[in-house]
Amino acid sequence: MSSVIFTIRRLTIDAVTWTPVVTPFPCRRIAIEQGDGVNDLKIRSDAADANTEKTIAAGTLQPLTSEFLGDTVGGPGETVCYLQAAAGTGPAVLEFVR
Repeated sequence: MSSVIFTIRRLTIDAVTWTPVVTPFPCRRIAIEQGDGVNDLKIRSDAADANTEKTIAAGTLQPLTSEFLGDTVGGPGETVCYLQAAAGTGPAVLEFVR
């Protein structure tokens, strides 16, 4: 198992495509932010279902966290959500914590 417990990634997104967020290792916490600081970011738990969508306001963080000790938000290589820029091209800034 890797000794890395925290990593930051920039994910290229656009206003057309739903881009998957894939965990690099088992994560207890993921934070998502629109990297340009100007445009909102859209998030879905199912890329094909608009009923699972919400907006993350520019300049705010959206945490995805595990509530219970030992649980994870997602294992290595798992898709935990999908992102799309409300306008512009991002990037989305992702913080993953083991």
